[in-house]
Amino acid sequence: SVSATADNPISAEYVIRVPSAYYMYPAADLLGPEGTTPGKYTFDAVEGENGYLKYVPRTSVLDPSEQFLVDGDLTIEVDLRVVMDKAPELPTWSPSNTVCTDMLKKLEAADDDTADVVFQVKRGTGAKQTEETELMYAHRLILEIRAPALAALAEEYADKTPIPIDDVGCDLFRIILRFVYGGEIPRQGVLQDKARSLVIAADKFGCTGLKLAAEAELAAAGVNADNAAELILFADGASCAMLKEAAMDFFVSNSEAVMASDGYAQVQESVGIMHELLAAAMTNGNKKRAAPTGPDDRDYKLMRVSQLRKMLDSKGLDVDGSKEMLISLLEEADWGGVN
Repeated sequence: SVSATADNPISAEYVIRVPSAYYMYPAADLLGPEGTTPGKYTFDAVEGENGYLKYVPRTSVLDPSEQFLVDGDLTIEVDLRVVMDKAPELPTWSPSNTVCTDMLKKLEAADDDTADVVFQVKRGTGAKQTEETELMYAHRLILEIRAPALAALAEEYADKTPIPIDDVGCDLFRIILRFVYGGEIPRQGVLQDKARSLVIAADKFGCTGLKLAAEAELAAAGVNADNAAELILFADGASCAMLKEAAMDFFVSNSEAVMASDGYAQVQESVGIMHELLAAAMTNGNKKRAAPTGPDDRDYKLMRVSQLRKMLDSKGLDVDGSKEMLISLLEEADWGGVN
């Protein structure tokens, strides 16, 4: 127990009553120390405070009509609750998580002595690609955990044997490796400039997080009448469900403008995409229906891709792929009882 002192005051909330005379002398009629009313009071054992200043006269206590005494006994009940003041917040500090930066340092320090995987990557990209190559080093164990597709490629070669990377330039492949090691997403300017190339490269090497970040950047850059048809085709080929959804939504709302664009002729060549556009136009109004209220009130086909991905992520399932693939995964999870 702790005693109240001037340096260590204790606050308490209290109610005092005499049960037998409760209605004649309710607690609110009693005055606390120094004339305070019953309720919260701070006890600090300051000299001169000796309790209550207002007392019930002895004659009243002994008067049977006052009902203080029961069989000659006086019973006083006190409800007391100590109020603990919130402790002051002490200045604290904890170190930041350095796992990602440490992993990137591991990548940057990799060389022929410390790494067991060597990639031989061509300089430049696309038409600007040259026959000059650059060696990039990695570690098989990390690739197995973070980039299975790259690890599988490395399995085809002996340790430290240069693995040719012909269709992805040095700049893009370096971004891939930095994502694999440290989860690093390039700054927005780089992401904007290389979004499509990153989608393709990240998809090829199984870097889902990087692919989805680049896809989101493409969608955020805006869909318009000039690029909608082209984006529909690109997103369909790269299984970018969210980008495809955004481009198709734009088509449904601006079909005449999109149909007049240069890219629409290629869209017409795909029977499957034309069917999807027709279905999207027919069900567009239903997408605005109320959100499902339970497991039995779900129609995955009417949900947005972002909703499907969120549900898959909460179940620990893959969030990459076409909308049809996402729906299939959720339905399989439902049948299999995955929570």
